[in-house]
Amino acid sequence: REEVHKNNVNLSSYLSAVLDNCAIEAVAPNIEERLRRDLDSCSDIMVDLDPQLFKQAVVNLTKNALEAGGDETLVDVSCRVLPLAHAQSEYGDRLELSGLETLAEITIRDNGPGIPTRDIERIFTPFYSTKENGTGLGLAIAWKIVKAHGGDLRAISSPGKGTSFSIVMPIKTSQQGSGQS
Repeated sequence: REEVHKNNVNLSSYLSAVLDNCAIEAVAPNIEERLRRDLDSCSDIMVDLDPQLFKQAVVNLTKNALEAGGDETLVDVSCRVLPLAHAQSEYGDRLELSGLETLAEITIRDNGPGIPTRDIERIFTPFYSTKENGTGLGLAIAWKIVKAHGGDLRAISSPGKGTSFSIVMPIKTSQQGSGQS
């Protein structure tokens, strides 16, 4: 079991740095042209997370998205504030968060071939992979890391149109309504 050492971080700045690192490490060909960011709507969001551990989850999801449909796949990474009632209507009873009023949602969406319906329920299972040379660990590890942070992770896929992975996690409550900018 991983030790989680959380720090309070600005979500927009954190995600921007993680995505910059993906580009520097060239996790996929032509990453600069293929990775689009929309992080403005979370510029004031503060979350508690383990920067190194959570980075692994974001990188795994981003890398998967970039690899989904080959070198032409485009990936959008965005974030937003999500009121709990809205999150529950979108995520349903599966949402394993309670006692929170506001969440942050990070979405990593690709325009790849999508995940077949028969596979979508199994993609977070360790050693299950639809990739020819996949280990089946990337998504399982990402799911475990998100859960260790008190969050939830889901995938929605439309075969032929792409896949969207969404992470929801609690916003640092002491920052809510503090008027900081």
